[in-house]
Amino acid sequence: MKKVEQITRSGKIISEFDTVLSKEEIVSLLRSFFPDVIHQKNRFIVSIGGRNINLFIKNITYLGHPHLSFKKRIQVPFDWRDGLEEENSFLVGVYTHRDNTLFVFFDKKRRGKNSSAHVYSIDLLKAVESTTGVFEKIDKNGNAIIVCQKEIFSSLLKKLIENGRVEYSEEISLFENFFATIDPKWEGISAYREMIDANFKNRFQSEWPGWYLEFNFENFLRSHKKYKKICRYVQKKKVGDLDFDLEFIKNKFIGDLKTHSNSSEAILGNDKRSVTKAMKTYKKIWYVTFVFSYRMDKNFDCEVSKFWNSEQNRILGYKKKEEGSYCGKMKHDGELVSIYILEINEFNMKYLSDFNQGKQQNGGASREPKIKINKKLIDNFVIFRKLKV
Repeated sequence: MKKVEQITRSGKIISEFDTVLSKEEIVSLLRSFFPDVIHQKNRFIVSIGGRNINLFIKNITYLGHPHLSFKKRIQVPFDWRDGLEEENSFLVGVYTHRDNTLFVFFDKKRRGKNSSAHVYSIDLLKAVESTTGVFEKIDKNGNAIIVCQKEIFSSLLKKLIENGRVEYSEEISLFENFFATIDPKWEGISAYREMIDANFKNRFQSEWPGWYLEFNFENFLRSHKKYKKICRYVQKKKVGDLDFDLEFIKNKFIGDLKTHSNSSEAILGNDKRSVTKAMKTYKKIWYVTFVFSYRMDKNFDCEVSKFWNSEQNRILGYKKKEEGSYCGKMKHDGELVSIYILEINEFNMKYLSDFNQGKQQNGGASREPKIKINKKLIDNFVIFRKLKV
């Protein structure tokens, strides 16, 4: 046994040994909510509203060597499969550390032998921090997990039985609603035309997906006034300002709006110096990331590049813009795959890596490295994920 990440009731992550409850202790814990709980061979049965509810419960513990200490799981016995398919059955993990007890509802999908259901330190931490006592997200495999504080376990269970929805925070709800307004298929020429017609300030930027996302988000905020008290897009920055686009007004933290290719092995953030400075002031940073599957313009006779260059010649009066300029790097179109919100906080920032950008274009001093989140570690940063259907 080794010391791994543990989440305290006060919302900190420390390094200590796992705590494991015996079956008798689990029964005692459940009886604090349901006095008539029955323990059978492989399940705990409670009664809610005259219905028997089957709880298949295991302790949440460290995933094991050689995994990093933020990875946790419950073991799911093979002989639970049929029982979990019964109506009003739930797969539940119980996490305990000193005076902190949390419950995790896992997706009931069929699993093979010696299987497990995973949860991460950040999931447990967000439940502790939540003003409602509950946190929900979709993991990278598409499985839903819901984490709740002990005090609301019985009320949440009743809600889930009635197919009630867990409410997201105001900030997450904002981006969930924005995500729903986005057309999943983007074409470079159409995006440029739309931005040019609106005289958008960044209409001629070469990496059009990121600027088109900004264009859409600014329009969304203008047409949804209720979000003005929650978040604003920082359009103009003064010299020396932190280079982050999103300011979350109500809860006083910052973030960045990003597009990302689903073929990339890592997510790049801001320069390391800005991130370090921002963390000292705000304690957390969000990266609101829209993930696309792209096709490159070089495979489509440089259509977007030719349009982009000709429009700059026409509108800006350029005379020497070659038609195919930038074709090798230009994206032709993209299809929206998912959105996720990553949170960097004082506990998981140690898992960030550096991305060295090389030297300045003039061959001078080295550029400040950017922070990088490896995809293998992403679920200890993700606090919201949604797939575009």
